[in-house]
Amino acid sequence: MNQKKSIAIGFDLGIASVGWAIINSETNEIMNWGSRIFKEREKGAAERRSFRTARRTIRRRQYKSEKLLKLILRSKNIFDFKNIDEIKNSFLKSSSQNSNILDLKIKALNEKIDPKDLAWILHDYLENRGYFYELDDNRETLKYYNGDKFPTQVLSEFFKKNNFFKSSKYNFSNQQWTVEIKKLFEVQNIDEEFQKSFLRLFNYIRDFAKGPGSLHSASEYGIWKFDKEKNEIVQQYDNIWDKTIGKCSIFPNELRASLNFVSYEFFNLLNELSNLRSDFDPEWKLKKEDRDKLINGLLSGEYKNITDNKIEKIIDKDLEIGKDDFKGREILNNKDEIKKKLKDKTKNTNILIKEITNHSEKYKNFKVENFVDHPEHLEALDSICSVLEKYKEKKDRFIEELDKTKVSDKINVLDYFGIINKKDEFINNLLNNKDLTFKKTGSYSAEATRLFVKKMLKTQENSEYLKYNDKEINDIIKQNAKAKPLTKYLNPFIFKDEILPPSVKQTFEQAIAVLNKIIKKYSKDYEISGIFIEIPRDKNDKKAKKKQANKTVKSGLDEIYEVINKKYNLVSLNISKEDLYHKPAPLLKKLKLYCQQDGVDLYTLKKIDIADLINNSSKYHFEHIIPKAYLPDNSLSNLLLTTQSENSKKSNLCAAAYMKSKGADDYKRYVKKINELFNPKLAPKDDSSKIFGLDKKAMLKKLKLLYQEGIDPHQKEEFLSRQLNDTRYSTKLFLEVVKEHFKDNPNFSYEQATKIFTLNGHHTAFIREKILPNNKDRTDNSHHAIDAAIIGIMANKNRHALSSLTIQEGLRQSKYEQIEDGTIIDKQTGEILKNSDYDSKKFELVENISGLVKEKIENAQDKVEIKFSRKMTNSTNSPLFDDTLYGLRQNDDGTYDKVEKINLVNPKSLDNLQDYFADPNPNSGKYLVLMYQSHKSEFEKLRTIFNRPEFNENKNQNPFHAYMDWLVSEKYIDEEEKENAKGANKLIYFDPVANKKTLFKDLRVVTEKNVNKDFEFVNKKQGEKSFRSGKNQLFALVYENKKGQLSSIPVNFLLKKFGSKLDHNFYSLDESNYDQENLKKYKDNLGIDHQSKPIFIIKKSAILKLKVDKEFDFKPENNKAKTSEEKEKVTKKSITIRPDENHYFYISGITKKKKVKDTTFSIKSVSLDKLKQKELQTQGLLNELQFISLDELGNEYESKEQKKLEEYFINKNKKVRK
Repeated sequence: MNQKKSIAIGFDLGIASVGWAIINSETNEIMNWGSRIFKEREKGAAERRSFRTARRTIRRRQYKSEKLLKLILRSKNIFDFKNIDEIKNSFLKSSSQNSNILDLKIKALNEKIDPKDLAWILHDYLENRGYFYELDDNRETLKYYNGDKFPTQVLSEFFKKNNFFKSSKYNFSNQQWTVEIKKLFEVQNIDEEFQKSFLRLFNYIRDFAKGPGSLHSASEYGIWKFDKEKNEIVQQYDNIWDKTIGKCSIFPNELRASLNFVSYEFFNLLNELSNLRSDFDPEWKLKKEDRDKLINGLLSGEYKNITDNKIEKIIDKDLEIGKDDFKGREILNNKDEIKKKLKDKTKNTNILIKEITNHSEKYKNFKVENFVDHPEHLEALDSICSVLEKYKEKKDRFIEELDKTKVSDKINVLDYFGIINKKDEFINNLLNNKDLTFKKTGSYSAEATRLFVKKMLKTQENSEYLKYNDKEINDIIKQNAKAKPLTKYLNPFIFKDEILPPSVKQTFEQAIAVLNKIIKKYSKDYEISGIFIEIPRDKNDKKAKKKQANKTVKSGLDEIYEVINKKYNLVSLNISKEDLYHKPAPLLKKLKLYCQQDGVDLYTLKKIDIADLINNSSKYHFEHIIPKAYLPDNSLSNLLLTTQSENSKKSNLCAAAYMKSKGADDYKRYVKKINELFNPKLAPKDDSSKIFGLDKKAMLKKLKLLYQEGIDPHQKEEFLSRQLNDTRYSTKLFLEVVKEHFKDNPNFSYEQATKIFTLNGHHTAFIREKILPNNKDRTDNSHHAIDAAIIGIMANKNRHALSSLTIQEGLRQSKYEQIEDGTIIDKQTGEILKNSDYDSKKFELVENISGLVKEKIENAQDKVEIKFSRKMTNSTNSPLFDDTLYGLRQNDDGTYDKVEKINLVNPKSLDNLQDYFADPNPNSGKYLVLMYQSHKSEFEKLRTIFNRPEFNENKNQNPFHAYMDWLVSEKYIDEEEKENAKGANKLIYFDPVANKKTLFKDLRVVTEKNVNKDFEFVNKKQGEKSFRSGKNQLFALVYENKKGQLSSIPVNFLLKKFGSKLDHNFYSLDESNYDQENLKKYKDNLGIDHQSKPIFIIKKSAILKLKVDKEFDFKPENNKAKTSEEKEKVTKKSITIRPDENHYFYISGITKKKKVKDTTFSIKSVSLDKLKQKELQTQGLLNELQFISLDELGNEYESKEQKKLEEYFINKNKKVRK
């Protein structure tokens, strides 16, 4: 039997690509290579979650409203309603009789009112229950807003001054509203039973740990799941966090435990102590008796931590190290690292044991031997940790769960420890202890760590030794490993149910799919000698990260309070350290920003009252200097503390641009202040600066962002190292799974095992720069294949050859060229230097490897075509339409117009506002401003203000802002009124003659005429007076029209039916799966016979190939930086692509344009992103291109769509002949 030849495989993984290359292991020749492209997964989870939350809020509000109606109906002694309809009619009557519900509420707080009106008021309270995130367990401590006023009184005063209700200035908690409602019940003399029932409904919030859904209504986002086998809803988890925790590697059915569980703290401590070593004797290990003595000191509270000094004393004693011994060696290896590792190693254990010994009637101390003799001690302590982890913030629930917790299913955990008479004090101490935390999760379950600890306490060995040498543990691992089938191919969806970033999952799945296809095609004739994967470069190496971590000190409230009190004298304001403990968690970050800004709001340049910030923190918001949409940086360097009003007004402007819009004086003061605060040369030297994240580097970064006016298009890309992290994560997953798959797999039983490892990204980047300088064109997707080939050849030639080449050395080699005898020359200056022998050898090594890689790549480029493939995506989870709601106005002739609201104070574009005021006349103007027709005199008032020269001095400032500033300067309104109006996006107009204020908000403008409402989502609940646009076309149905040509109907939510009883094939040719009425309208619009049936389906992302020569334009370069005149002068670059070039395209979009009858398809190149997309209608698309299928390696196959199309033409020709 002939021995198989061998191949090596190189992989370059990205967030939207997998580059691959197959290398001949003996010759390093490239046998095949390619790029697998796929659409990057959209990071829209947070947005989708917010929409789900909104839908749930609406459903819950409706549910609560129904519950209230039933409660009111039952309470006939108070309200005397006969049925639900009577209650609803009464609400309408009360609403019509009371234009301002606040006046009625104020009246109800002082005197008795009609019970019918009271019912309406209660319904309004239930609609706005306030925020819940500051709830206290002790509801007796509820206080009024600002100490003396009810929320309704505060809102009423605000309304009287400003003439509108809603304001970002005031937010009220559920507690504050509850106090007001109790007062209302007291004045109205409502019985206690009704009070309890209403407040139960008003105060109720679901247990967050349970998530959405219930025993009667399962939700995939909660703990309940529909079991198909049992045909019933079952509880799958104890809480929603269990869904996000991985499984134990020893006991696969158990969830991983927190690193702060007692058994895990023991586990990590024993491992650290077992791994201690000394330079004086490499064989030295800490004896069991010494180790136990150290641990007993922790358990007894004799000391808080095992220090390096204590360990060194033991080593001195064991090894009899004298004073005269050579001290160049370390008594304790890695002393500084060990010191950090042992600090607070048993923090939770120490706290729990201290509380148990203080409150127990059975245990007054704990020693190591107690845990050896009674392993169930660890189980009991872990069980307390488990309940604390889930319910520390909810006392009642904590007590309930603790009462149900038993040790070994026999005895209650508190009874086990003898905590009987002091139970309440023990529980309160645990719940109030801020140091008891459970943050990170380990890789083992609590069951596994207890098993290890039980054995480690009896030996000196660490867990790794026991893992492979202890029979019981080894048997458990082997038993669980037996369940894994050793198949030839890998499962791409192994992490389908794991909580991983979508981009990580997708890259992993596509990389596995490519590898499986390589195995299928090559494993019969070749052995796989190696699989080599590039690890992306870290943007910061470990030393840099460590340095940064040391600079930015993360401080707790204790330290923050100490510094702030010293600086702002909180004691004089009667604010204690304990007061901060009960405040919302974000307050800590807000206080840091407050100190960074020296108490000044940089947008108003006024002082923030620190007492108000601490007591009413919800009034103040985090504001991104560079809007989050453009720079998603949530660090202190990109945040300011300001009011919600300023946050809303700034909108999507950069901080500097926003301040410029306020005028030259404000901007000048702003610049002066940010320099005082953040310029390291001017800022005061303060020891507290590190606590607030203000080292020199952070100050300079913040100052730079505060000066930045425009959006840097590259800034987001540079910041998003998350993409790099996702790629790195995908690579690690891929590496682990592939290693595990090839290990002891009979399908790959070669004489030499397959080598699987990673190469550092900076090595491949360095070699690429040497052989292909400035040639990594990101718009040409062939670079993924080239990178994979570089990886494969380098690793196959000599895996370790470049391992010692640092980034700095790589830069040095890029700068210099070695000539002869170790002489190097600077490529730019020509300076000649002498190289060391060591560096000369490295230069030679790099030259050899880069020369080999260059040779093989150049050979392959002439002989082996780079193949491209693209993953087809299904549009089954797309948004149905845009969020924006537009007005729909019917004209006398039956046509419809699209009406948009343009906010006067905060428009999307000042230019548009200028257009609307320039010429609103419907006969000559581009836009039709409805106010110009209905209230012309009011419109002219606004136009006069907008065009006044003194309000247009600053082109970047909204003239209406300048007008309201002028009103303040003339004392027609005060500063607070102006800010309130701006915060609510309202314009105050003042008539000095009538001495009257009027509020304006929006202009309603006709921006599109002749809207075909049959093809829009019309809001029928609003009497068909509004609609949503931007329909997302899912796919297209291709028909033959009455002229014998092919046309297509775009399928969107207006056509597609959704439901379990329909055809489960999403892309169905069965017309019963579509809305018949709308389908007929589309057929009429396109001239398709009603009886005609669809021939085939055109999907988004379908792969295409040219049938004829076609010219494509390149995208213009740096188009944004050019003026319109310059753009016209730019010579258009284009390329003609022929069918025999195997250039592939894909359908990137499907649209139905207003002035084009047929559906329009956008096509893009798979391999060249720099080509502009083409737009073709159905007939043109089918005439010029053909549908094909590509596998993961870019091999071409006939597609189902093309086959159906050809069958159609064959049948049509037969009919013609007949």
